[in-house]
Parts: sequence; structure tokens; C-alpha cells
Amino acid sequence: MEDILSMETKLRMLRISHNWSQEQVADKIEISQAAYAKLEVGKTRLTIDRARQLANLYKIEPEYFFSNELRPSINHNNGTNSHSNAIYNPENYTDIVYSTGKEIFEKFLNEKDKLINAKDELIKMLTDTLNEARKERDQLLKLIEKITNKS
Repeated sequence: MEDILSMETKLRMLRISHNWSQEQVADKIEISQAAYAKLEVGKTRLTIDRARQLANLYKIEPEYFFSNELRPSINHNNGTNSHSNAIYNPENYTDIVYSTGKEIFEKFLNEKDKLINAKDELIKMLTDTLNEARKERDQLLKLIEKITNKS
């Protein structure tokens, strides 16, 4: 299956699915909220060590953050003979994917609206400038006509 979720989206979805704030996750992995926020928006790259910390926190495999998988595997490693092959499937996982997609869509709509407003303002400014230029042209034509009629 094709990777449709970025590492940042995966981090956010995991955090939200546990009903944790950025500050709570940051405290649990012993970094600042600002440092964690940078991970969630992609301003800081997720290191292997940090992925391990987060994987331990969420009880999943660290590879999930770098994989094409949409759902992480739960890490049931409680001993040397333990296996990790169960699928993480919280009830609200689909809701999180939907709400994340909806938020992104709403951001695009807001950006579209901003661009349309900027375009409308630019059109108004250009129309006003054109009208002023026409007035000046008409005044110049009248002046030229007046001068040529006196000659």
C-alpha cells in the first residue's frame, strides 16, 4: 500500500488517539513542548533514538514512523520469547484520519479564500488605477484639443 501519511501526521494521530497534548508527550520523552511541536510539523527530523522513545511510549515498533504502513504494530515485547504482530486499531483511528484530512482540507479552503480576496483587492486596485489613467488621458486630450484650437 502506498504511503499516504507523513511521519508528522502519524505522530499527531498517535498523540491524539491517546488524548495527549503535545506538552504531555514532550514530558514523557523528556523534551520541551516546542521541540516536540517541531517534530509534529516536520521542522525537526525524527531521529532513530527519538523514534525508539516514541515507539516505547505508544507501545509500537519504531519502524512505523519510517514505513509505508498506515497502522502501527503493537509492541508486545515483554520478554525474550514475545512477538510483535498485533495491529494497533483504536476505535477512533478512522476519525483521526478523517479529522486530520478535514483539517488539511479546511486549511486549503482558507488559503484559497485568502488568495481570492487578494486577487479581488488587486483587481480593484488595478481598476481604480485604470480609471485614474483614463481621467488623466481625457484631461490631456481636452488640453491638446484646446491648444490645437487656439493655434
